Amino acid sequence: MTVIRLPDGGLSLHSEVEGDAATRAAIERVLLRGAPSMNEIAFFPSASRAMRGSIDRVLDRDFDRVSVTQDEVLERGGNTALAKAYAWL
Repeated sequence: MTVIRLPDGGLSLHSEVEGDAATRAAIERVLLRGAPSMNEIAFFPSASRAMRGSIDRVLDRDFDRVSVTQDEVLERGGNTALAKAYAWL
């Protein structure tokens, strides 16, 4: 059995029983080929819509400088760098 934290904070328990439509939509499943006797599947929670909305609201602001905790300060191009970093959402 596998326990997965969903984007809304809920939990999904993976078992031999198929989940409901909302759970299937929230989790991308990828069959790992090459070892057929193992039937391994990788689970990836789908990108959170709430986080995408939050990032979009930040990117709507006019800023250039980004300071990341325990890292270097990006003096120029912060908005572009942040957009690039979160493009996967």
